[in-house]
Amino acid sequence: MQTVKPSWFSGRRISRSLIGGCGLCLVLSVVVTDAHAAQREIVLWTFGGVTGESPFDALIEDASGNLYGTTSYGGANDDGTIFKLSPDGAISVLYAFRGEAHGDGQSPYAGVIADRKGNFYGTTLYGGSGTEGTVFELKETGTETVRASAGQPFAGVIRINGDLYGANSMGGASSDGSVFKLAQDGTLTTLHSFAGGTDGAVPVGGLVADKEGNLYGTTEWGGAGADCYTTAGCGIIYKISPDGTEKVLHALQNTHGNDGANPYAGLAFDTAGNLCGTTYQGGFHGYGTVFKLAPNGSESVVYSFRGGSDGAHPEAGVVLRNGKLYGTTVDGGAGAQCAATGCGTVFKVSPDRVGHLLYAFQGGSDGAHPYAALIADKTGYLYGTTSNGGDLNCGSGYGCGVVFRVTR
Repeated sequence: MQTVKPSWFSGRRISRSLIGGCGLCLVLSVVVTDAHAAQREIVLWTFGGVTGESPFDALIEDASGNLYGTTSYGGANDDGTIFKLSPDGAISVLYAFRGEAHGDGQSPYAGVIADRKGNFYGTTLYGGSGTEGTVFELKETGTETVRASAGQPFAGVIRINGDLYGANSMGGASSDGSVFKLAQDGTLTTLHSFAGGTDGAVPVGGLVADKEGNLYGTTEWGGAGADCYTTAGCGIIYKISPDGTEKVLHALQNTHGNDGANPYAGLAFDTAGNLCGTTYQGGFHGYGTVFKLAPNGSESVVYSFRGGSDGAHPEAGVVLRNGKLYGTTVDGGAGAQCAATGCGTVFKVSPDRVGHLLYAFQGGSDGAHPYAALIADKTGYLYGTTSNGGDLNCGSGYGCGVVFRVTR
C-alpha cells in the first residue's frame, strides 16, 4: 500500500469516455442559481501519476470519514487503482490493477462496496481471462482475487446475504447484456439475458434491491419508445425477481419531450417506495431528466435539464436527503475550459418543484465532467469525483480528475 500526502501530480492522461419521495412531477423546468455557488466546492484530492487517473464512479465512506473509490486509469501499471482518502487529506493506493497480461482486471469504471470485515468488491471494464472485464475481491490484507470473468460491466456490484449481483453491458444469450449472481462458493449464474427490442438492451447502470430480494435497474437501449434518438429504443426500467423472472416496469418513450430517454445510471428508492433515477437524454429540452416511478407503475418527469448554465446530460443517478434529490450532470454549467459543452454541474431538486444549481465546474483546478454519483454525509456535505480537471499539466491538458466536496 502506498500513501501519498497532498500534492500536485503530472502524468499521462488517456482521453476516454463512457460508451455510450422524489418530489412532485415538474410541469416546467425551473432552475435557481445559488449566489454563493462559486464558494461551495472544496477540492480534497487531485489525481495523477501513481494515485490514478480519471475516476468515473461514486465514493463510499466508512465510520471514520475515510473515502474509498477507484480510478479507471493511471496507477503503477496505468490500469487503474483502488484508493483511500483519509480526512487529513492523505491518499493511499490500496491496489493497482495489472491488466490482462497478469490475469488481472483493468480499468474499473465502477466504484467499490465493502463488507463489515473491510473487504472490498467491485468490477473492471476490461481485463480478466476473456479481456471483457472482471468481478474482483480485495481483502483487507491487500490481496486481490478475480472472482469471475464478466461482460464489460460499467456498474459495480451489490451484496445480498454474501452473494454478489451485478449487470453486464455486453454478453448474455443475445449479446445485449445480462444480470448475474455470483455466489459465495464462486458459482456464477445468469439471472436474465436481455434480448433487445421491448425487453431492453445494454444495462449500463447498477442494481438496487428491495427487502424481498427483487432487483431493479435500467437499460440504455431497448423498450418500445417510438420517439427515440435511434431505432434501438429509449431504454427501460426493469425488475428481476429472485428466480430470474424479468418484468418491464416502464419503457421510456421521450414522447414529445414528456419522458426521458437512455438512462445510464441505476436507481434509488425514496421513503415512499418510488424509484428515482436520471436519463441522459430526453425531457422537455432534450438534455436529460430526473424521473420517478411510483409503486403503481406510473412514471413521471421530476425535472428536465435545460442545457447551458442549468446543466446537461446526467450520467449518474441521484442521492436523496430530507426529500431532496442531489446529483451531477456531466455537461452544462459555465465552465470556460470546456467550450460549448460546459464542464458539468452539481444540482439539487427540491420538493417545491425547483432545480437548484449548487456548483458549476470551471474545468481548471476545481475539476470537470463529473460522471459519478454523489454521496452525502450527516453534516451537510456532498462528496464526488470528476473525471477531468485538477492539475491541467496531467496528460493532454484536460487534467486527471479530482475528489471534491460541496455544501448541500
